[in-house]
Amino acid sequence: MRVEMEKEKLKALGSPAPHVEEEFKNVSMRDGFESQIKIHRPTGKSGGPLLVLIFGGGFVVGDNQQLTPYGRGFARAFDAVVVTVAYRLAPEHKFPTAPNDVEDTLLWLAKNAESLGADPSKGFVLGGISAGGSYRDDSLPWVLVSDMAQVT
Repeated sequence: MRVEMEKEKLKALGSPAPHVEEEFKNVSMRDGFESQIKIHRPTGKSGGPLLVLIFGGGFVVGDNQQLTPYGRGFARAFDAVVVTVAYRLAPEHKFPTAPNDVEDTLLWLAKNAESLGADPSKGFVLGGISAGGSYRDDSLPWVLVSDMAQVT
């Protein structure tokens, strides 16, 4: 039921504006699971800042499609590459699976930003709503110290 609700919401959004392109990529997690990121970027442009958005939903609902309207808007407004990340939800996946997924995705993005068309030296913004905001607070300092400092 959860998946069907999310599909209906995404269908209601429609296609992106002509100035924004979207794609999905899989990212390997530390336990071998393939998590999905959704990438929004301005059509025909590269080298902009990297914005990473983490969805909310009380740790039990939601997916990386939830922030699609923001991803589209930010890509267009800031000529940025915007990535919405996914993480596995409770109660099916016990703690610390979800924060590990976010951390693993951030580390992958730090190493692969250029291949996505982003230049974090022009800006790196990490944001989240509700539960996503708490993962932002847990993951950012560690990632900045370990990998982002090498990128910027």
